[in-house]
Amino acid sequence: MGHKKSLSAIAYTRVSSEKQVDNYSLDFQEDFCSSYAKANNMELKKIFREEGHTGTNTNRPAYQEMRQYLKENHVDVVLVHHLDRLHRDETNTFNDLRYFRQNHIRLLAIADGIDSDDEMASLVIAVKAALAADFSRNLAKETRKGLIEGAKEGRHMGGKPPYGFKVNHDTGFLEIDETTAPAVRQMFQLYAESFTTGQICDWLKQHHYKTRSGNDFTASALNSIFHNEKYKGCYTWDKAVPKDSEGHRNSHKQKEEYIRIEGGCPAVVPPELFEKVQEKLKENSLKASRNKAKRYYPLNGRIFCGECRQRMTGNVQYSGKSKYYQYRCSSGCGNKPVRAEYLENYVLNVVKECLFSETNANHILESLNQLSIDHKHETDAQYQQLMTKKAGLETAQNNLLNALESGKGTSAIQKRLERLCTESEQIEIKLTNINRTHHQFTEEDLNRLKQKFETYLMTHDTVNTKRLLDCTIQKIDIGANEIQLDFADSISISSETKKKLKGDSIMNTKTIKNEKNVTLNAFLLGLRDGESKNELILHLAIRPYHECNYSSTCDLALSMESVSQLLMKKEIELWELIGCKMDLTVKWNGEQITQVLDLNVA
Repeated sequence: MGHKKSLSAIAYTRVSSEKQVDNYSLDFQEDFCSSYAKANNMELKKIFREEGHTGTNTNRPAYQEMRQYLKENHVDVVLVHHLDRLHRDETNTFNDLRYFRQNHIRLLAIADGIDSDDEMASLVIAVKAALAADFSRNLAKETRKGLIEGAKEGRHMGGKPPYGFKVNHDTGFLEIDETTAPAVRQMFQLYAESFTTGQICDWLKQHHYKTRSGNDFTASALNSIFHNEKYKGCYTWDKAVPKDSEGHRNSHKQKEEYIRIEGGCPAVVPPELFEKVQEKLKENSLKASRNKAKRYYPLNGRIFCGECRQRMTGNVQYSGKSKYYQYRCSSGCGNKPVRAEYLENYVLNVVKECLFSETNANHILESLNQLSIDHKHETDAQYQQLMTKKAGLETAQNNLLNALESGKGTSAIQKRLERLCTESEQIEIKLTNINRTHHQFTEEDLNRLKQKFETYLMTHDTVNTKRLLDCTIQKIDIGANEIQLDFADSISISSETKKKLKGDSIMNTKTIKNEKNVTLNAFLLGLRDGESKNELILHLAIRPYHECNYSSTCDLALSMESVSQLLMKKEIELWELIGCKMDLTVKWNGEQITQVLDLNVA
């Protein structure tokens, strides 16, 4: 008598959570199926292990792998420990049963005593599938009740916390993670300042920030962060629509009703900054990506037409085979466009000469060295935070290794150990990239910066260049025959700088207008009544002060209240003010006083 031909078989095992990994054991299901196959003359070709996935949908890696295997290989039998290991959804169960029958594959749910070849199998499977689905729904309801109660208290209800947060395992509440929160704050700040997601991703990469999975940030990742209300301190839960039967979810939709608690978690960014980002998101969603300029125009957003006051933007003009980059008024008012390279060279040269003038050199060096010191303090603090986190991870790793060595290891412990190792590697990379040195800047450094300044600003579309231009250039007006360049209040133009720039123009004439705060010496020549009862006019003589080449008299209108405060400070009578020396803090545009900010009797 010949031996009965063995049947080819595969087995599918599943647990839906890490807790079940410890309680059920995938190894137990695997051993159970292996023993059955051996006892019944089956050749067990492959075992598919599903860990941490629900049976209510088909979007499971091992399940999909099994379906693909069945399409490509001859298999007689599919083994499962219990029927509910395959599915907890009636429709999916019967879809599989139909597929198995069409392809002459037997389904054996061993512990349930179910064989799809049995005439009564369909009825038994129907009952079991209904019970499994009902159990799953009831379990989901009970679980959801507990989750809702926890969510109403603002507790973190499972999964990875949002980037920039961590979970307090004693209380279950979200806390700010100061090792990653600075990156989140910078993301919001940069986007509010009109930086693109691409520029922000570049900044994050340059500063060695990675996602929790160890990857570089993408525009999609930033978009998810920008829309998450938790970052402004508003706790939300159950906002996303549920997955379909195949485990897919439309991430662009959300429920009309969900749990939302203002102040339910700590705010990583100020609410007003969060709202500003929401406005930017709406604004940017309306812009067509096809209008994005391919060439970098560093002066975009700062140039205005002197004729119609509309913005002038960078574009390209074609003439035969040649192309010319220029800044053009979009209103069509007739003002001629300006060649981009000429205007950029001129403006950025003016900015360079102003910033790096002899008057500003010492101030720049002092500022750079102070920034270097502040950076060292900041990196030292970040280094200590990372070292503390590293020590905690090492302790957790040692505990898990001890468990494995004592024979108590499970696949869940192994998986947890792998995650800790990955996190430790990421921290090591951050520690390696932290520069804790303090550089003392010198005049030689300053000269090198000056040499590279124009080229860098004209070619590097980065966060730093945009911020520098925002801090220096207030506005550029392009007229028919002149350029008017308005600097920010904080930028001064010394007499040496003006001499150096004299004659440097790309048009017939130029005007460099600048306001700055200066202190002037003066003395009081006389007093008279003002136009109103509560006003006095002070007639002042102004003396030259430092580089401010202006000497004249001016009338200053002050309220009686302000004059009384001056008299109380000096403990003198009103008539004694005449002839007193005074210090004035004023706004000065290089030609005249535009505003008096403060006045003190010397």
